[in-house]
Amino acid sequence: MEENIGKIFLKIMALMYVLAVLYITFLAPYRYTGRFTADNVNFSPFSDKWFYISNFTTLRDNQKLFIVKEMGGNFLLLMPFSWFVFTLFKNKIKKVLMALLLALVAICIESLQYGLHIGTFDIDDIILNITGGFFGIFLFDVVCNKKG
Repeated sequence: MEENIGKIFLKIMALMYVLAVLYITFLAPYRYTGRFTADNVNFSPFSDKWFYISNFTTLRDNQKLFIVKEMGGNFLLLMPFSWFVFTLFKNKIKKVLMALLLALVAICIESLQYGLHIGTFDIDDIILNITGGFFGIFLFDVVCNKKG
């Protein structure tokens, strides 16, 4: 009985996570609504973010908050994804397949944001999403697969 409640709870939490990701990436009121051109694509890794990072001390407080939220949010976005996939598939999914799944999800999110004209296609976001997902895999291993 307890195992069934745990499975139900996990599925509810996974559903809530998916809904939160959908809201954050597609429906939140702060989404980009400007004119869409080829300029809404960034294939140059960390070109604009590097400017903010290297000049962080000279930025205004609202700019600092923006870059921390932007980069931190992208890093954290897919971290729980790894946990849910590993848990729902009872830790039977290979890490290589998980890495490909993370990349696919991140690329799909960015492509859909661009295609639906609610965001830009930014390689930085993809890199941060995947890195956060890998960190989630690492945490899953540390916490759930501890030996001894």
